[in-house]
Amino acid sequence: MKRIRLCRVRSSKPTCLRRSNLIAVSEVITAAATARENSRGAHHRDDHPEAGDLLGSAFTTARSTGGKIEIGHEAVRFSRVRPGESILKEEGVEAPASAV
Repeated sequence: MKRIRLCRVRSSKPTCLRRSNLIAVSEVITAAATARENSRGAHHRDDHPEAGDLLGSAFTTARSTGGKIEIGHEAVRFSRVRPGESILKEEGVEAPASAV
């Protein structure tokens, strides 16, 4: 990815610092979004339109250290409601034990 210099390297102007931080965060978000190979909710990709296995859901993690961006994945732990369950009580139906 080509770097664009918008401020002097050692500038301490607040606008330069904010701009630098916005660019750094944008690079990490772009790398994390590119690493996803499925679509879910607002995170839709035309090249990967399938949502994938819900039980295999994972959070995308990203870390920028020394200019290098590391992307990882952390499994979603469904602690309150598992996929396909509901915490809403229907008439005559009790909520699942995991939702209580």
